[in-house]
Amino acid sequence: MKHVLFKDLILIISSLLVTACNDYSVSLPNNYSLIKVAGGEYLIADDDSVVVLGPTVNSYSVQGNYVIGQMSNIDLEYFILDTNSGALWDKLTEKAWRNRLIEIGINGEIELGRPNRFQSWR
Repeated sequence: MKHVLFKDLILIISSLLVTACNDYSVSLPNNYSLIKVAGGEYLIADDDSVVVLGPTVNSYSVQGNYVIGQMSNIDLEYFILDTNSGALWDKLTEKAWRNRLIEIGINGEIELGRPNRFQSWR
């Protein structure tokens, strides 16, 4: 229960940081953005600046309308964001993540990259 409340508090604070003090953002499909908010902290927010995922996104890739990647909260976790529907699968183990990728039609070797300000996926 404490872990859930702590994570909710982090998301609220992160939402405030998105609008107040972001360093830079990278455009993602369907008006989502990857936003650097502080030294090494990255979030994904929708077009209303609502935090969808984070902190912190360690590495990611865009595959069509999907944003996929790896993040760390307390543990290393994987995620898949469908930017068409807004569906989010997070807190996945690597095995569950890879199985879900196959289910949605993303096959083969996946190369994730660290966030940087020079990427644009639109």
